[in-house]
Amino acid sequence: MRLRLVLRVLCGLCCLLLLLVAVGVRSENADEVLPYKIVRQFDYCWEGDGVRVASDSLTETTVEAFHEHIMEPILSALVHEGSSRSEIGNVRYCCTHYKIEVEGPEDNLIDLSILSDIKGYTPVSALFEELRGKDYSVVDIISEAPIVCLVFAEDDSLIAVTCNMFYDLDKVYSIARCFVKRQMEQTHNTQAATIK
Repeated sequence: MRLRLVLRVLCGLCCLLLLLVAVGVRSENADEVLPYKIVRQFDYCWEGDGVRVASDSLTETTVEAFHEHIMEPILSALVHEGSSRSEIGNVRYCCTHYKIEVEGPEDNLIDLSILSDIKGYTPVSALFEELRGKDYSVVDIISEAPIVCLVFAEDDSLIAVTCNMFYDLDKVYSIARCFVKRQMEQTHNTQAATIK
């Protein structure tokens, strides 16, 4: 009789443990727990001396302003002092930029840039290798708005995320990482289907 009771309790604990593991796996997929909506997306390649715009709704002037006011400060902060604006301007990369709205108790806007094919400036390339071993790094960027930037590496891309400085950065990182993984997976699946 006691053996049956002990077995039932153990079985119940195992079921509870499996349920907790399942919930934990589900919570890793941040967009299931906190649904998001893509508010804006655009693609471009910065080629140092010019720009190649991939999004129809984007002008070269808009991309140049985005690079100058968003990407240059992030890249400059990443490589710290000693880098001139002209050196940062020589960096070549392709960028897919998203503004996502994360639904929750408060709607949170997160700007997320996926930089790939980074070339032309050794300190950025070296930093990219350093980031591979970390979750994320916080980058101090000068801005009039209360924003913070965190960067991390995913596959062969450098991810730069800007958000309100009062957001929970660990949560932002978790959401951004899940979002990026999903976007990369969708891109890979689309490319694989095109090849077939």
